[in-house]
Amino acid sequence: MIKQNSVIKPGSPIPVVYGVFDLNQAVHYVNLSKTFAGGTGIPQSAFKVITPKASFKRFYFYEDPILFSWFTDPAAGLYEITLDLKYEEWMKTGASKICSVSFTRQLNPSELEFDRDRYSYRFYSDSFFAHLGTSIQQNVAVDYRKPLALELLITAADTTLAKYLNWFNLEIDDKVNPIGNVKGAIGVVGTKYSIPFPDLILSPRSQDSLVKGKYTQKLGFVNNPDW
Repeated sequence: MIKQNSVIKPGSPIPVVYGVFDLNQAVHYVNLSKTFAGGTGIPQSAFKVITPKASFKRFYFYEDPILFSWFTDPAAGLYEITLDLKYEEWMKTGASKICSVSFTRQLNPSELEFDRDRYSYRFYSDSFFAHLGTSIQQNVAVDYRKPLALELLITAADTTLAKYLNWFNLEIDDKVNPIGNVKGAIGVVGTKYSIPFPDLILSPRSQDSLVKGKYTQKLGFVNNPDW
């Protein structure tokens, strides 16, 4: 699906195109706009995760690091690990709602351990629980919160998208995009490949960290007895 917006101003319009295609999805959206201030092909990334295995369900969060690993690919220039925790929030009035909170860690290849044909990353849980402690607000009106589901998403972004994101995060006064790859236009179209691990559950010790941990003990979490 393509969405187009116009800016009415004298002068010859130049298309502005920014897009990211997830190769693991069938439907994509591209935003097109126009500017008056006056690509190359999309690489296919054969991204394959080694650990965790596709069949794993119980997520272990404790003092020891979790090992993530995947095969290297010259087309990939940036990786991302995202954890999305869904939980039920019960108020003292008896009302309830389903909430979610996401944690994302972007990783440059230089931050990863390299061994022959693969990258590895050792993820410590403190950063995840600390994120929950600041993203979920303490609320005296909340009776308790119960975890319901955890989803893991591991993503590889191509080198074009990686360069653009690195440029975008630079703190410079006059940002001129050095890596536009859309012919006759201003902008970048890149690709990423995401591998989801849905319907995960937290291990008992991980639930204890959520309930009693130094970052989350005041948020009112309880264990999920169905896990």
